[in-house]
Amino acid sequence: MCSLPIHCDEVNEELVTESANQYAAGCEQLGLAADGDMTLDGVVNVLDTLLSVSFVLKLLTPQDGDFFAIACKGDLNLDGQMDILDIVSIINTIKSG
Repeated sequence: MCSLPIHCDEVNEELVTESANQYAAGCEQLGLAADGDMTLDGVVNVLDTLLSVSFVLKLLTPQDGDFFAIACKGDLNLDGQMDILDIVSIINTIKSG
């Protein structure tokens, strides 16, 4: 399964896995946990959900300097992209309290 924004016929599965691992390591080195706190206010709530939906639908675009930080915070499954699966994870985080 290719989960990064790369066509599966262009790259082998090992390379995709390596890229995802490097991405996750980069987030960890910067101290940016994939916790869903998109607003960086220390709380995961409906505002984080709305912000992530806005990014996924491309209604908002992060500024260049913020892109990696936002990607790390919002990519809860660490697959290299923010999508509906991450939004569902944020909602589940809110529901679990």
